[in-house]
Amino acid sequence: MVTRARQVLFFGAIAGTIIGQEVYDRAAFDELESQDAFIQLQLTASAEFQGSEEIIGSTSTSGPYELHSAADAINPHASSQFLSVMVERVQNVSLDSVPHNEEYVDQGSGDSVCAETDSHLDPTAVVMSVSADIFRSGCKPSLIANKQVHFRSLSERAAKDMCCVVRLAILPQLLNQSCVEPLTLHDVESAITSGYNDESAVAVVYVMLRVVDLSRNLSMALDAEVQLRHQMNLPEPAPGWDLSFTRKVKVPYGVMPLSQLYEHYRQFFSKYYNTNVKCSAEVLQMLRTVQEETNAPYPNRWNLLTKVCLDHVLLGEKGLAPLLLTLSHCPNLSSLIASNNNLSDVPCAWLCALFHKHRYLHTISLTNNIIYEGGADQLLRLARRNHRLTKVQLDGNYCSQGLLKRLQYVTKCSSCSMQDDPLNIMSPAYAEITSPASVPVPVIVFALQVWAMLAAAPVGDVDVWVRNSTTMDMDQYEDSSLQGRSEAFEAAEKAPRLSIPLSAYAPLLSEIMRTVYLGIAAVIEDPLVRTVFMDIQALHDQREELRLKDRDKANPQKAASSPDLSVHENVENHRLPVDTERSDGVPLPGEIKRLLEKDADCDGAAASASSGWVEEEEEIYQSSFLNIIVVTFRALAGGSNWADAVQSLRHIGKQQREIGVQDEDYWLAANIFMRSLQICLGSEENAPKMLSAFFNVLVLGVRTAVASPALENS
Repeated sequence: MVTRARQVLFFGAIAGTIIGQEVYDRAAFDELESQDAFIQLQLTASAEFQGSEEIIGSTSTSGPYELHSAADAINPHASSQFLSVMVERVQNVSLDSVPHNEEYVDQGSGDSVCAETDSHLDPTAVVMSVSADIFRSGCKPSLIANKQVHFRSLSERAAKDMCCVVRLAILPQLLNQSCVEPLTLHDVESAITSGYNDESAVAVVYVMLRVVDLSRNLSMALDAEVQLRHQMNLPEPAPGWDLSFTRKVKVPYGVMPLSQLYEHYRQFFSKYYNTNVKCSAEVLQMLRTVQEETNAPYPNRWNLLTKVCLDHVLLGEKGLAPLLLTLSHCPNLSSLIASNNNLSDVPCAWLCALFHKHRYLHTISLTNNIIYEGGADQLLRLARRNHRLTKVQLDGNYCSQGLLKRLQYVTKCSSCSMQDDPLNIMSPAYAEITSPASVPVPVIVFALQVWAMLAAAPVGDVDVWVRNSTTMDMDQYEDSSLQGRSEAFEAAEKAPRLSIPLSAYAPLLSEIMRTVYLGIAAVIEDPLVRTVFMDIQALHDQREELRLKDRDKANPQKAASSPDLSVHENVENHRLPVDTERSDGVPLPGEIKRLLEKDADCDGAAASASSGWVEEEEEIYQSSFLNIIVVTFRALAGGSNWADAVQSLRHIGKQQREIGVQDEDYWLAANIFMRSLQICLGSEENAPKMLSAFFNVLVLGVRTAVASPALENS
């Protein structure tokens, strides 16, 4: 008997975040505050399309949200909760009756009631129930508010990275009734349908909902497993699972804690294996430790997890599945050790599918498992596709020696190719460059010539008016630019002095660093790592733009008469689309809007300009890649002692390591920098010599900054 595959239309999570409150009845609210009242949110979801159903059926409960005046503006990430959602096609409904419309456009009214009939709904349409329970001294816990939110397409909202804001009104009559006995859902709905306005409510709590699609990596892993089973004539799991109807959207970086991401995948594999996949306490502790060790303004930095050792944790194949899916979202994972875990060939297929484009994974150890030729062949394919993988250990498995030798040969070739790359700034070939004495004097001279070109000041900073016999007659004419320049000089004198050298603001050097940042930002997702490779001139321009805006707010009349100055932006600001108005046209409060706009600035450049919790310009420069270049060349040019420069470089490298910068990041940055510099030099006669000399000094500065025992012994 052939069992039909279960067709998954959507798998992901819905995040609910309390972003603020608005008080209308101060007396009643003060009474709630005196009772130490707090609320808890509960999220549930059910499919709205007749041909689909939500099969996880879980309920997500948030932490306590205290009702007090100081909670008007809180951190949006502090009280986030996540509801696992999986929408599946009903088995007895044919595919023809499921209208999969790729051109469907969500109108954005996330908290409005859909007026269309069921035939107009998307198969991934769900109705969300957002309810709030109130807890206070002297009264029993009771339901106090409820809102039905209709998402007409989870896939579309996840693909567009949209969110909506829901208003939960706390009504006075419900507060009085809940003191007598706990309320039911019917009581709350009756009070809401009887009609109310904002002024009649005690307070309104704002909840932001965001849809996250988690099917992309999951689909790749399951497809690889199916192909492996077909090749080896292994039985397929009954029933099979088909994720081809999902949108396969990339998961936004840091959208949730790693422990919560692991929980979502664990719930899926519990359905997949038709058994309860136990949650490993050791794995949860490892994932939570990474979260607790950081005090960065970004709450969920997935790149901090770099090494995973499961030698003392027996997970098995089913327990390893959700963990591998979680680790596939960790961009800085460099070592994965899963020995003695009773793993078969299937996890090898998952590894090949999930990590073939990973930038940092260089070690995989699967010793003493039950891996046969099929699994070893999958790892061989992974080593051929991902040339960063330089060490694969399969000792103690059931693989032939010939296959193991081929695997060892491929990883050795990858290691040699990286070491032989002339632009690999961390290659052992440059191990002898440890001090200026190890660099020939002619090389340093050529490098300083290039540095003089890069650090040249802009023309506008030099007063080129030379008073001599040819200009004496022109002194009678008034120079219209003198007043503007004198005002600029006075403003510069009054401005606070920065500890950043003027050479860091040089136009050509800033342009090259801007190119480096754009290349880094296209590969690295972590915002703090991106800021390491920023050009300081862009930060300075953004800071000046904010200063002008603050000045215009203080003096609106002068702002109206002055022209609008546009400041060059470093990169595009990819903001999170937010439904800023309700369906009835009532706008959100200004405090909530500012909070949402602040949270939307997730990119390093935008956040550094508009978010108050990001470091100041000087602090960003002190831990930047640009600072390494400036300190190195200023020391060689005689601006400082080399011993003092070494101390400064070591401090910069330590800060960058704490942020999460890897050796491959320096490699990429040096590659982009030298290509840009080659374009600047053009076809000059001494261009090759200058490029080679500059790169040697750059190697000296970077290797001194990030020196480690392993690097020094290489």
